[in-house]
Amino acid sequence: MQLIRQPLTKADDAITACIEPDDALAVSSLLQQAAQSSQKPLSPLASLEVRAVPGCGSGLFATVAYAPGDVLLREWPLIIAPDSLSTVEPFLRKAYDALSVRARLLVMSASRSRTGKDGLVQRFEDNAFSLQSLQSERLTKPYAAFYPRAARLNHSCKPCAAFCISSSTLEISIRAIKSIQTGEEVTISYLSHEKLLQPRFERREAIRAHRRFECICELCQSADAASDARLAQVARSLETIADWHTEELPPLDVIRLIGRVMDLLRTEAQAYGVPSLCIDAMDAAATVGDVALTKAWGSRAMASWSIWEGVDSPACQATQAILQDPASHELWNTYETVL
Repeated sequence: MQLIRQPLTKADDAITACIEPDDALAVSSLLQQAAQSSQKPLSPLASLEVRAVPGCGSGLFATVAYAPGDVLLREWPLIIAPDSLSTVEPFLRKAYDALSVRARLLVMSASRSRTGKDGLVQRFEDNAFSLQSLQSERLTKPYAAFYPRAARLNHSCKPCAAFCISSSTLEISIRAIKSIQTGEEVTISYLSHEKLLQPRFERREAIRAHRRFECICELCQSADAASDARLAQVARSLETIADWHTEELPPLDVIRLIGRVMDLLRTEAQAYGVPSLCIDAMDAAATVGDVALTKAWGSRAMASWSIWEGVDSPACQATQAILQDPASHELWNTYETVL
């Protein structure tokens, strides 16, 4: 194992990574970019405060109102370690021992789901964010990162915020995906949108498997049969949309199906899944070479991704390029060849 410690320019501490030697060069490069990025001012602490939450310990609450797309929180990780239960402990212990006293207190102040297991390992397991998206790009093994303030965000099956981790700087940003009122708890989803957009029983099973707790969010406690029926329809439709190439579903039928799913999500007041669905519709429109339809769905995708990740995000930049030149889409006018 190899320990790397990177001081941050304007942050209070440093990023400490304990990693496999094969990933040392890539992680060192990431941490150097993180240090340069940390010259930007941190999010003001006054806009969020920790409060007690019955059944959840504590959570983060907004002290001001936020509009969709507003950034609530930005920070860099304290610890990076392998995302593997079988190997994490020695890596995590070595990284933890290299932290400052203040950073250790931040780690150990995080909640844990159960007792009887090593407190450090359990807190990392329960609160770290996966860096899985970096694995195929730059890293050979899966890793996770602990962000002390973001770790205080509780899960909801109908969250008001979403997180995004930069693949170049490791900075996590928390953005409002719907209006948030002063005094409202800020929640995110611990599940992918495919697992989140399921009926209550399936969602709760996924949370138990992923985080080992029983979800008591408002949506899960409501036991709304009509909501479960809508979400079951959404889940079936998402499977069809994901496999439309192999199922030989005509692109215009895919777009109509996406429109129906969007209507169901609107009824559910659910923002999750919308950006990806807009991209799917844009892709389907591109396969038949329809400029107007490609631009229409591309504009909707752009609007959604700008709320979720910001206009400078890779998703927005890629979509903007398609809007400027629809024929540059890699699937442009390929419907017959796809089949």
